[in-house]
Amino acid sequence: KLLDLGWGSGAYLKYFYTKGYRNLHGIDPDKELLAKIPPKIAKVKVAFAEKLPYDDKSFDVVFVYGVLHHLKGLASYDLCMKEINRVLKKGGYIFIMEPGQWFFFRSMETLVDFLSIFSKGFKQFSEILAEERKEQHFFIKNHRVFRNYFVRNKYKIMANTYFVYSWIFTARKVQD
Repeated sequence: KLLDLGWGSGAYLKYFYTKGYRNLHGIDPDKELLAKIPPKIAKVKVAFAEKLPYDDKSFDVVFVYGVLHHLKGLASYDLCMKEINRVLKKGGYIFIMEPGQWFFFRSMETLVDFLSIFSKGFKQFSEILAEERKEQHFFIKNHRVFRNYFVRNKYKIMANTYFVYSWIFTARKVQD
């Protein structure tokens, strides 16, 4: 049973479905996105990461891709981490991928901004980066609070690495 925390366009829920997973769930605060996920693929709800509408120990996997930097500050981070811990079963996995490398992320922003002069695609990407700049920079400077929370709560860290400008974190909940 997998929860996609902030499914957005639904790309990952659709991907998991094509790989044979059938017990898929997702939350996102944007109710207009509900129509993008056919009910046969996943059960989706309008909700926020800080207050998940699920019972304790409901999920085997919580999948978080490019969502956490949208949370507003450390208090929201804390609520989100507690909610993930609450809904994840013992033995369950958390997967996070977010911006995480300050130097590479800033370099990418600069390069994309420069290339936006020559390409409509880079211009659109540059605009997206600019729109989320404050939140992304705050997250990059504070993303370790997530790792530290799961370490304190005795999760077994499987991946805590950086790839270009991204932070990839995977851990297994070993006790309640």
